[in-house]
Amino acid sequence: MENPQSIISQLVPSSRTGGQLYDLQERFQTWPDSALKLKLSGYLDPGLYLGEIETQDRTFSGASLHISLVEWPTLKKVKAGPFDFDHTRYRMVVPCFRVFLNGEDLGLVWCEVPSPEDYRRGKIRATWGFTVKESGQQILTLQIPPAEKRLRWSQLASLTIRKDHRQPSSVTVWCQKRRPRLFLSPGKLRELKGSQNAVQREILGRLQRKLQAGSDSTYQHRTVTAGLVGFLTGQESHIKEAIKRTRQLCRRAYWGYHNVPEIMGWNNDRDTGMRLFETAFVYDWLYHYLSLAERKLIRERLTYFARLAHKITHLQYGYWYTRMPEAHGQGFWFGFGCAALALLGEEQEAKDWLNWFSGNVQEALRSAPEDGITEWLTFNAQWLILSTMLLEKASGTLTDDFPFLANFRRNIIRALGQPSGCGGKLALLLFYLASRFRDRTCQADALACLKETPEADLDPLTLLACDCRLAPCRATAVPVAFRSQNGLVVCRDKKRRVEFIFRCGSPLSARQHQHHTWNGQLWYSVWHSGSFSWTVDGKNLVPLHLPGYSKKTREANLITIAGAGHLLDGRWLGGRISLQQVSRLEHYVSTPEITFCHSNNAPSYKEACGVRKLIRRWVFFHRTGTLIMEDEVATTSPRRLAWHLHTAGQLLQQDENFFLIQDGESRLSLKFFSPVKVRVSLRPARYVPSYSCGLNAYRTRTWQPEVHRQHRRPPDFWELNLKPLAPVSDWSLVTVIGVEEKEVKNSFFDRNKNTCRTENGFFRWSQERLIKFQLAGRFFHGEALVGYGRAERPEYILLCGVKEKDRLAADFFWSALEPEKVKKLSAKV
Repeated sequence: MENPQSIISQLVPSSRTGGQLYDLQERFQTWPDSALKLKLSGYLDPGLYLGEIETQDRTFSGASLHISLVEWPTLKKVKAGPFDFDHTRYRMVVPCFRVFLNGEDLGLVWCEVPSPEDYRRGKIRATWGFTVKESGQQILTLQIPPAEKRLRWSQLASLTIRKDHRQPSSVTVWCQKRRPRLFLSPGKLRELKGSQNAVQREILGRLQRKLQAGSDSTYQHRTVTAGLVGFLTGQESHIKEAIKRTRQLCRRAYWGYHNVPEIMGWNNDRDTGMRLFETAFVYDWLYHYLSLAERKLIRERLTYFARLAHKITHLQYGYWYTRMPEAHGQGFWFGFGCAALALLGEEQEAKDWLNWFSGNVQEALRSAPEDGITEWLTFNAQWLILSTMLLEKASGTLTDDFPFLANFRRNIIRALGQPSGCGGKLALLLFYLASRFRDRTCQADALACLKETPEADLDPLTLLACDCRLAPCRATAVPVAFRSQNGLVVCRDKKRRVEFIFRCGSPLSARQHQHHTWNGQLWYSVWHSGSFSWTVDGKNLVPLHLPGYSKKTREANLITIAGAGHLLDGRWLGGRISLQQVSRLEHYVSTPEITFCHSNNAPSYKEACGVRKLIRRWVFFHRTGTLIMEDEVATTSPRRLAWHLHTAGQLLQQDENFFLIQDGESRLSLKFFSPVKVRVSLRPARYVPSYSCGLNAYRTRTWQPEVHRQHRRPPDFWELNLKPLAPVSDWSLVTVIGVEEKEVKNSFFDRNKNTCRTENGFFRWSQERLIKFQLAGRFFHGEALVGYGRAERPEYILLCGVKEKDRLAADFFWSALEPEKVKKLSAKV
């Protein structure tokens, strides 16, 4: 929350008949013109402000936010939601209202999709930004459209005006009167047009071959590629192509998915941002090749959309605050910044646009996770880092090193390796960060990514980001285990054949949680509640969840309670999920041989589930690629529980409790142990397609045909469900998963000692009492014991989750010590 002292005005309903709002700070007066129009009058100094409304309980029905969609494969119309936007008819689903300041129309504000609590309580919220230019009495008018029947100002519980924490940051551009200026630092152009080194020549040659192959899509940026290659090589055909494509784009009425300018949502933002980037690049780099009429046409379109972006990003705070996880919005900001810089010196407003862009990009960098880990690399992190590159190349080094940027370059390879499908984007970002921090290891990582990048995926900006004067050194070694600050754990076997990824917690920083309101379900409802994925020989045999947009608890590798469970079970486009409602890692231990985790997933489940305990403990043995996992559930009353696993390959039942997961030559084995009898369900999974497969019946998208080609038919998925025969209030399920079939098949569970053993290790955990462990004549207490090696004579034994009072043992391994401090121990169990 913002500091309460930043509140300028807080209005609440009067106890008098009529419910007129009165101001607790006595700064504003208010009077309703009607049920649809509310006026406020008060004195404000120049500056940026945020308005916030919250309705009373039981005044809004969340069911009104559901829309009818086509279900696959039945093709029946089904209700789904809640949504903010109806993408089948291009209109808002949440209530909207218009804001006027001193009679000036500031635009349309969207209410937020309610959080689960607000949905249950029947209330809704909205936040919007506005700018006061001169001191004096201000009249703020809020107008609900006549067709909106669900929202009335008499329903308000509060209306607050506070200082906006977003502020512009002044930018001084080194080359304001010279072109080109986008993504260029002093001397870079001479380097590119003069003595290119081998790497730059290779990139330029691959970009030329990309053009010859006809590669074209939203993210391949053919227009920019043609313009850049033509400018540097002098090939007139490429220059003409870039200008022709830009002319065609500028004659289009709109640059997004639909022609509703005030609604920059549902890919209007992302696509408009990409068009702004491409058009600004052509206007800046090919300025001297454009005719006067072409310059005028392009300048007018850039100005129109940049002015729209400036207005919308001020006003629609709940949707366009610069939080990094909102992927599409970052593309909108990036394109906006490119347009502002390209128009600097020609449009009077461009300086304000650039300063606003700069301030918000820097706030996004300060708010991003400090360890630099974000899993949605292709969209949000890419555009945020490219926005930084744009500013820095134009103005010199930014004033802050930003932990996010510094640690992104250090950790992204360690966490994700070289993610398939986005190596080209990663090469671009690492080249820039290597140059920014003069990091030779990062340079080597960038070159390695470049080597693995197909020509079709090569981003043209890679050529501008690459500083080939920086000599590379040894590339980053990918560790056998990595943990991010926010709950991503990656484990690999030494041969790199197996990768196990576990997600628990929130990918957002604490600061992002304070402001994050949109797209929350994609990040920390189901995905990050203890779900996991397996990759074997490069094939994703166990996906994190079934693909698509439904985000049901039962479609992830999790436990459901009465068929569901999570706070945001289903397609939610809102959240306000607090950190207290997020799953979390209680303990984490990693050595070169094993990784242990204990996750508490109970906070992410609905209160109606009656969860007393929902724990997932697991140990991954790196040398054999074997996982032993224990799920422990306790509820307030008997419930219908189920354990779910989804696979991209086929599931084959070999025995009562033993299964094979197979996709070609890639295989995984699975064995489970349950204290109560369970019903085993093994079947092809119900596929939930993404909207490009026809769920929302997009019929007018003609500039992304490749999406439809890739998704003509759904892939095959299988699901394994394990359910106790009757409702239970306590259940503990143990599963062993691994690549060595014999290792998994011969594993066994000792229920008396709560110990699961394989040929190469054991895992013992406590349920009610801590495990007592003797070492060098002393007794210690911990949550779990892990032994690696033969059961009769393990190489070492680790005690995990040690009580705080036992920290003093210098040669004792507990969860806060570094792996290199592990010692082989002889101990009595």
